[in-house]
Amino acid sequence: MKLDMRWRVLIILGSIALAVFLLWPSWQYYRLTDEQLADRDPNQIENLKSQALRLGLDLQGGAHLVLELDDSEVGDDVDTADLMDRALEIIRNRIDQYGVSEPVVQRAGEKRIIVELAGIDNMDAARDIVSRAAVLEFQMVRPGSEVRRLVDRLDRELAKLAGVATPVETGEAESADGLPEFAEDAAATADAATDAPDELAASVEEAESGDTEMGDAEAGDAVPSSATLAQYLHEDVASLSGRPLSSRITYTQQRGRVGLNEVSFVREDDYPRVSAYLTFLADSTRAIPNDVEFLWGSDVLTDGTGNRVRYLYMLNSRAELTGELLDDARAQPDVSSQGNFQVAFDLNRKGRRLFSRTTGENVGRLMAIVLDNRVKSAPEIESKIRAGSATITGAFTAAEANELAIVLRAGALPVPIVIEEQRAVGPSLGHDSVEMGRQAILYGFAAVLVFMVIYYRGAGMIAAVALLLNLVLMLAALVWMDAVLTLPGIAGFVLTVGMAVDANVLIFERIREELRAGQTFRNALTRGYDRAFRTILDANLTTLFAAAALAWFGTGPIRGFAVVLSTGIIVSMFTALFVSRGIFDLILRGGNVRQIPV
Repeated sequence: MKLDMRWRVLIILGSIALAVFLLWPSWQYYRLTDEQLADRDPNQIENLKSQALRLGLDLQGGAHLVLELDDSEVGDDVDTADLMDRALEIIRNRIDQYGVSEPVVQRAGEKRIIVELAGIDNMDAARDIVSRAAVLEFQMVRPGSEVRRLVDRLDRELAKLAGVATPVETGEAESADGLPEFAEDAAATADAATDAPDELAASVEEAESGDTEMGDAEAGDAVPSSATLAQYLHEDVASLSGRPLSSRITYTQQRGRVGLNEVSFVREDDYPRVSAYLTFLADSTRAIPNDVEFLWGSDVLTDGTGNRVRYLYMLNSRAELTGELLDDARAQPDVSSQGNFQVAFDLNRKGRRLFSRTTGENVGRLMAIVLDNRVKSAPEIESKIRAGSATITGAFTAAEANELAIVLRAGALPVPIVIEEQRAVGPSLGHDSVEMGRQAILYGFAAVLVFMVIYYRGAGMIAAVALLLNLVLMLAALVWMDAVLTLPGIAGFVLTVGMAVDANVLIFERIREELRAGQTFRNALTRGYDRAFRTILDANLTTLFAAAALAWFGTGPIRGFAVVLSTGIIVSMFTALFVSRGIFDLILRGGNVRQIPV
């Protein structure tokens, strides 16, 4: 056996060994039953799944979302098409960084976007990644003394709304527990509330009769209904608290100079009510100045007495910096809180310049890092920061920190996104599709095998062996490329089987021509492969260019089909020109065989 023949055999055997190595995790994973999946270690199953062949949404299930751009707040002069292009690009970037293979992100009309994510079993995470606004802002926290004065003023505003005189207006003293003393009892207070403006009085009656459903004050993002507000005020005044806000807000010195970095918090039980008051005052009155705003902390914490509390911040309404100046964001362990993660970010050149100036002018104050109108953290500026790097903390898990870093890197959506439809594609449908696809490949392969053996006899059997290896190598190549197999991809498999046979047909017909011309079988074999090579190469290259164009410009199922087709073209050329020729040479050199029936 010559050296070149030895290398040929080694390459073929090495290809088979590599294919078996790549496909072994897929064989193990997809043979597991539901009982075995439940009994195995989840980490082991996840590791095995990550190494197995990936299936698309139509084969393994996943998430299907229909999104719509909410452009109700933008002006008439804004180009909706431009907003759609930006939203599409941002959503694609987020999904790509999240690690979903072969996602579908495409237009559906002027304002709708269809998103399909294969293999996603956490619908909440998928929805959050796609639709989260991710508006990052840096705002200065106002001193605690200013917060106290404004809260007192807001208490008086609410008291006027309820039709009750405040302690400041009446000159009444405060009780021993620090709350105002009202001469009215609960019944008199209720009468006073009824003497309020007609709209509020009607709302109180509706709330008390139960005819009006109370609004969702928990979110704190919408103006509460008048019935909700009226009921809250009625209950607060009737309980003789007299100060709906200040009686529920507690102040604490966080750090730094006394009074400057004093922050406030509210018990979680009082959060809906205080949020309702502040939302109403901000949206329906002029009691809160335009240059400040109240925002809640994103996390619910536990104080020293075991109560669940939420921080309330009064901030400058104008942001010092925004997330548009971000250069990078990444998740990393939080060294100050064992087991938690944080998000570290870097600013670009303009951001570093603004960050340095802002921190230099506000040393000793608190700067709030605000994400989607929630304060993630409010660290004290200890000195001028020139590096342009900071962290966002918040007791994140590794997955939460990674998701936040993804949306920050991809950028904020140009307009809010509304999820019009969401559904999970079940794995049972995918199982049926896989079974039908498997049958299609087996039946197609069997039909080609029968034809080749009957028509080309011994040479047809060699072609069948090369064809079987072709399928194995294609699957291994998809695993190696971390590609996704979809129903269109299965169609690409069936098409590739036909194309691989086409190359063998060209070779065998060339061999027949040489034999009819009087050549020996060995010479006919050599000339047949040599003369068919250019024809096979030209035919496959043109198809490969078309497949590459589909893979480059197509999305979703089209790209899946193109990836399988282009992979099959390359592999089929290897099996038809290299493997089958090697088998021929090995048979002819291994014994007294002088000719193989063609």
